[in-house]
Amino acid sequence: MRKKGILLIFLALPGLSWLYHSQTLRALPHYSAKEATRCATCHFNPTGGMARTQTGINYALNNHSFKEEAESQKPLLNFSLGDNLTLGSDMRFNYIYQDSTPVTSSTFFTMQGAIYLAAQVDPHLLLFYNNDFGYSDINIPRGPQNREVWGMFRRFPFNSYLKVGRFKVPYGIRLDDHTSFVKDMLGFGNRSQDNGVEIGFTPATFFWHLSFTNGAGDPGISLDNNRFKAVTNKAGFTIKHFGLGASFAYNRFTTSPEKFDRARVGVFGSFSWQDFVLLAEADWARDDIFFSPNRSEHLAFYSEAAYQVHKSIWLKAKWDLWDPNTKMFSTGQKVKDDVVQRVTLGSDILLYNLADVKLQYRFNIEEPKKSNNELVTQLYIFF
Repeated sequence: MRKKGILLIFLALPGLSWLYHSQTLRALPHYSAKEATRCATCHFNPTGGMARTQTGINYALNNHSFKEEAESQKPLLNFSLGDNLTLGSDMRFNYIYQDSTPVTSSTFFTMQGAIYLAAQVDPHLLLFYNNDFGYSDINIPRGPQNREVWGMFRRFPFNSYLKVGRFKVPYGIRLDDHTSFVKDMLGFGNRSQDNGVEIGFTPATFFWHLSFTNGAGDPGISLDNNRFKAVTNKAGFTIKHFGLGASFAYNRFTTSPEKFDRARVGVFGSFSWQDFVLLAEADWARDDIFFSPNRSEHLAFYSEAAYQVHKSIWLKAKWDLWDPNTKMFSTGQKVKDDVVQRVTLGSDILLYNLADVKLQYRFNIEEPKKSNNELVTQLYIFF
């Protein structure tokens, strides 16, 4: 596709979103932005995602709203296995069709089959397990694997907590779409769990999360063989109609074949008005190879416009951009025509309060003569 088309499409996103929107990812920033509340309101994890609290289940069963219904209309449903155990799950089943040259791809794909278990050992101590029976990578089939396992001391002054174990580091907007450039290209994608500790404060409208982890680059590597640690930080605030935050990550690799420093800096925000939501994130990344004049800089952008046209139907327009060779703070000639952009239009239809179907078409804008657009459908069931 031609690059000129991307500008027209992106300029049309806000207008399109008032007519079309898909809230693609359940339990993700759209609801937090719309309700002006923290992710931890509906999830055990302070940074959002995975197992839901009873408040989160009730929110989903109440047509994704905190508005009070008549007592007779309130559904009674919980997934407690006792007074202190809670079960949860996320299941995603995809069909992907890619119109590429010379081979066209058409495949069914089990994206996720996660089982969550949250154990409230004490009012101040929570144990959490996440085992995924789906595939972790569309190109690398794997069996069941443990994604996250951690213990968390919580409910301290200023709503603070301490998390210890294996978890996703706190960076940027918490998206379930790991193919987004601000996630996958920056190292915060599907296999970005790491071993370490995380602390955080979430008083009222503010939030701050800081983690120290091995930075091994693969959650399957349990031991670190150098003294350097990865530092990841995210902070910001959320008020009615508006949210703003910033992220920073730094890691030094000294045992890989190419020793290098890795840094990421980003800003993100949200705007909401009634049933309309805007999300955006911009990130700058740098990779420095030791004992080499080469410095690699990257830029990643993400934006999404969303509007709820019916209580059971969302429509969405999204734009991603990846510049693998920017030259903002380094010398040398910038590589031309290597920017990758993607426009996604789709719909999210709520079949049941805990199940929906996502329909998505992606315009992948790369080389002018290269055709690789994608049709993605997904059945999502959760509790």
